Amino acid sequence: MSGGADISRGMGRTRACFVAMLLLTLSVPVRSQIAAAALVNVGTRLRVTPLHGPQQVGRFESQTAAELRLRVACDSGCERLVTTAWTDLRRVEARTRGPGSPIRVAVGGLIGCAATYLALRGAASMAPCSDAGCPVLAFETQAPKLLLGGTLVGAAVGRMSAPYRWEPVWLAGSSERPR
Repeated sequence: MSGGADISRGMGRTRACFVAMLLLTLSVPVRSQIAAAALVNVGTRLRVTPLHGPQQVGRFESQTAAELRLRVACDSGCERLVTTAWTDLRRVEARTRGPGSPIRVAVGGLIGCAATYLALRGAASMAPCSDAGCPVLAFETQAPKLLLGGTLVGAAVGRMSAPYRWEPVWLAGSSERPR
């Protein structure tokens, strides 16, 4: 009877670890009601190019049919709300993460696995065996789980390491409103 309880307890831990890894790697963006039509999340970094004057970089706050509102950093470390009419803008670009790469995920997984393996080898070499027992055996029994964990963490880091880039979300003269 205790064998069945041990299996179900192990499966529960496995499910909990799987769910935790999903939550860490899959993020759900939060959108405001106004920004839902724009496909830009509140807080997204935008680069705004006006018809006249220098570009501004700020965080998206909100929009209306007539204007765009950004939070722009001040020189003193504060943030100020800047409102710009759509008619005064030439281009609006959003800073987005590039597409994920399977190669980055694989390399991250290999690095995570190798780092975990080296850490386990180092810890096992420092654990002395005595008449009471050998703690190296504990490392050997837990090594597959720890290696899997290291591989998953490395793969998650590899997935999240895609470079950022600026993508246009609105251009002046286009027939559609901001997306």
